[in-house]
Amino acid sequence: MATQRFSVCEMVAEVAKDVYALVMECGIRQRQRLAGEVGTRLGQIAQESVAGYELDDAAEEAAAGLLHTLLEICMFPTPAGSQTNPGEDYTRMVTLAGPVNTLPIKAKEQCDAFLARLSQDEPKKKTGLDQITAGSKLPEPDDFPQHVSKNLFEALHQHAYCHHAEMAQQKSWLSKSKKVKPHHHELAHPIRLHLDAKPQIQSKHAQFEVVISSENMSYWQHLWLGIPMQTKSRRGGVKFANVSSDEEGDGQISALKRINSDYFCQVLKHQLFAKLNLNFVKGIGLVSLPPPAPLERFLCPGQGLPLSLAIQSYKLTDKDKILLAHAIAHSFWQFYESDLMKHRWTSDDIWFMHEMDHQHSPKDLLALRVYMPLDFECQQIDLENEERAMLTHPFPHVLSLGLVLLQIGLSKPFKSMTHLPLISRLNRDHGAARQLLGELEKAQWARSTHRDIFARAVANCLDPRTFTASTPRPKTTKNSTKAELAITTSEDGVRRKVYAEIVEPLSKLVNIAFKADAKYVSYLAKCKEVETHNKLHSQVASFHTGKTIVPEEWLDNLKHISMHIMNLREAKPDHEFKPVKVAVLDTGCDADLPFCKIPRRKKSIRAWKDFASNGGEGTGADCMEDQYGHGSLMTRLIMEAAPLAHVYVARVAKNTRDLEFSSDQIAQAIRWAGLEAEVDIISMSFGFPRDDDVISAAIEDVERNRDITFLASAGNNAAYQREAFPARHRSVISIRATDCQGTFNASNPPIIDRNNELTL
Repeated sequence: MATQRFSVCEMVAEVAKDVYALVMECGIRQRQRLAGEVGTRLGQIAQESVAGYELDDAAEEAAAGLLHTLLEICMFPTPAGSQTNPGEDYTRMVTLAGPVNTLPIKAKEQCDAFLARLSQDEPKKKTGLDQITAGSKLPEPDDFPQHVSKNLFEALHQHAYCHHAEMAQQKSWLSKSKKVKPHHHELAHPIRLHLDAKPQIQSKHAQFEVVISSENMSYWQHLWLGIPMQTKSRRGGVKFANVSSDEEGDGQISALKRINSDYFCQVLKHQLFAKLNLNFVKGIGLVSLPPPAPLERFLCPGQGLPLSLAIQSYKLTDKDKILLAHAIAHSFWQFYESDLMKHRWTSDDIWFMHEMDHQHSPKDLLALRVYMPLDFECQQIDLENEERAMLTHPFPHVLSLGLVLLQIGLSKPFKSMTHLPLISRLNRDHGAARQLLGELEKAQWARSTHRDIFARAVANCLDPRTFTASTPRPKTTKNSTKAELAITTSEDGVRRKVYAEIVEPLSKLVNIAFKADAKYVSYLAKCKEVETHNKLHSQVASFHTGKTIVPEEWLDNLKHISMHIMNLREAKPDHEFKPVKVAVLDTGCDADLPFCKIPRRKKSIRAWKDFASNGGEGTGADCMEDQYGHGSLMTRLIMEAAPLAHVYVARVAKNTRDLEFSSDQIAQAIRWAGLEAEVDIISMSFGFPRDDDVISAAIEDVERNRDITFLASAGNNAAYQREAFPARHRSVISIRATDCQGTFNASNPPIIDRNNELTL
């Protein structure tokens, strides 16, 4: 045992690992109670790591005394010198409980002194948090005035809906044009706010990291957005300790011009691969502060991974769990009274973003950084007092935070019963979370103290008494409802409780126990079971022909099957066989292709509808068109694989660029194929990054009226995003790509193990 590698406390922990088992064995064999007590205390030391503790001189002195006693025990009856190695002869421990031996009493006392100093459990019985943070002071939290978050969301909301302009002449996109043809976005740009546990203040401005993208999320632009910390008034602005009081630079910022209304659109069009600096100026809006800064990270295209999927696909250490929970809880507290509380705080609404390396390839590791999407059309649900009185937890947002932290602690997603009415769903979630809290409290963590602190923060979220007044109001009657108690607690009071009971314990773990650097970013590796999940395993018992699979023969084999079916049909000329009807919703089909001119192929296409330009007009195969080619390919594949099927072609978009604005056309095509053409299968080889209510309603309308199969592509960019919509709709079968051996391609999105979701 190379003791020179360890501090005194670490030497005690290392020695205890080898000694405590022998002490326990000796105590049991000779029935010595005192030896058993000593062994138990040594076992406690052996199971604890002192790496996360801040140890003072007194703790080191107590450890030195215990170590010297253990050395004497190990060398008994030979006196132990100061340089004796305690691991040289453990077999002499059999004499430890002998009647002439008085050392166990001394060892017990030294164990007690060491443990009392290390954990502070004796004699004051302090909590695990006190054990870790004793002698350390947490800096004051970085809080922002309320106007900061208000101005942040107002500024982003104002520019989220860009006003496109087609220029009459080529001019700089940074300047305004007099001759424009306005064209408004129907949807806001996807905007995400980085949830940072350490807010930054620079030049009297609170700084926020924001990323913005086009609707198809093909490129994410980084923004560094500054909001003034002070507002001018007759009494003067509030001054902050870490902000200088001089006004230098304010005049320069005020002199800058407000960015154009289509600024975000133009920036996304140019794909600058740089971080743009913007400041908010009251009365002006957002102004640009050149020059842009180099990017610290390159985000992959796509929507990324929701927290619910990331925690079951990637390995989180205990430290990762605490860092992640702290970032989310701190941001929740930071924006508690802001418009961000209109958004859903669930594990499906907090996103990880994949990063690319210098060669523009997706990284295998996932950065431990999360983002919250900003939905400016989201309406906050305000509960009446009567409705709130029916809730088991009258603070739904705090309950949601508790559910998120619970999932992080268990590394398992929680499945909420979204089909239930709001009150029923919230109560059910609260009850299920309280049951799962017991599982978290017994979970295997490297440090039980860290687990207990984490679980206590979750328990505080789930206990509504944490956020209600502890003393009754003077006029409170016996019939006062739970809602009335909630009302008497102001939002500011709830916010203070959120920090004191949830954020601060996690913050102490991060800043004192781990001494985490604010700029440190942890990277997560995929779980081994996820890496092997993408392979299709054979059944336990199965028959194998031993024939080698030839990719070129795969489609020919399907044709042979179809030919066999055709021969069987011809053998029964008096029997009428009902054909399988397949609808292809895509970019159309080119009628001029040689394949489509073959009479029997042409006969297979029973109907054609153009929803992209003619509002569904056109029924003959001769008038089909496809300017993009994707629909023609999919139609041919279906006709090759199933030559006996009747095909119905619907053009829902002319190309990929138009697809993101084609929700209404897709919904019309789904209803036409399912209700009018009465097809058996609807094939949709496209996908959206976000759910679409219009398309979902059409799918559900058809499903209610007919037995039909919906197929949709899972997506091709799965290295950095989850399963696409509508493939992830509950009524749609998600189609993934495989090779000839049945192995899933790397381009497929991760498979969500729905059996691993937390549901009760």
